[in-house]
Amino acid sequence: MRRRSFLGGLAISPLAGGVGVPSCAEASGNAAATWRGASVLRGGKGYAEGPLGQVHYRHMGGHGGVPILLLHQTPLSMAEFAEIQTALARLGRDSIAVDNPSYGLSDPAPAGADMGQLADNLVAVLDHLGIEKAVIAGHHTGASIAIAFAARHPGRTAALISHGTPFYSEPERTERLARPPFCPELKPDGGHLADVFREVFTRLGGTSDSLVPATWSAIGQFLADSDSPVYHAVFTYDMAQDLLRIRAPALILSSPGDVLHDNDARVAALRPDFTFHELPAGHTFSLLDHADLWAGAVHTFAGHAAV
Repeated sequence: MRRRSFLGGLAISPLAGGVGVPSCAEASGNAAATWRGASVLRGGKGYAEGPLGQVHYRHMGGHGGVPILLLHQTPLSMAEFAEIQTALARLGRDSIAVDNPSYGLSDPAPAGADMGQLADNLVAVLDHLGIEKAVIAGHHTGASIAIAFAARHPGRTAALISHGTPFYSEPERTERLARPPFCPELKPDGGHLADVFREVFTRLGGTSDSLVPATWSAIGQFLADSDSPVYHAVFTYDMAQDLLRIRAPALILSSPGDVLHDNDARVAALRPDFTFHELPAGHTFSLLDHADLWAGAVHTFAGHAAV
């Protein structure tokens, strides 16, 4: 069924406020009523042709100056930065968020793609937008790509920001690669979607604040390749060598509840010349519900880095 006819059908379907499903008006006051879906990504979207295929991006701002290139974690998409881009625009800072290859609406990465190729792929985005230099900012998987980019393309890197850095020892990377890939069995009742939602929702504490991050996580997981080469690239990447090569000003952000909080501290120990800043709150998916806090820290650092 085509997208248009399916969406049109919802207007007269049981989902439209019937058969036990509340209407938007009935759901007012419920945390679920705050769900805005893809409308949070209104404006600024486009595609750039890169070596790994089409890259979906969202360019927000129009203020000029050096923009911030935002790279998301697995299994999300540029939606992780939707509210952050709005916050950065209010601060007078331009930003570009991209869907990493194999995620969101970007083309799938080819089998065997490594972190260097993922980093090089971003050059096409900057060239497409006529941007010479950017602050490269990444979260989790995005942090790995950002670090690889800063090491390989110093002339295009005004500054580096890494949050939740996947800086693992070789035994840790070997263990992660040995884990079976995410290959869910699709269930007639949609339980495969609920399984991912429930896992994230429970991990985040099962509060109303966990509803939006858990929903985006489930959506992102099923938009992505089942066995993404990007996931493999994170755990075959020897990050230490690239961290030692970086000469741009760098900020290591960390959240106390992030699963990679200790890994951020490892980066700070390896590169004590990098600025290390622990945010007062947050968790693995906190960029979705602490947008102003994150944007403020990033904007302040970018200003201090004179970019």
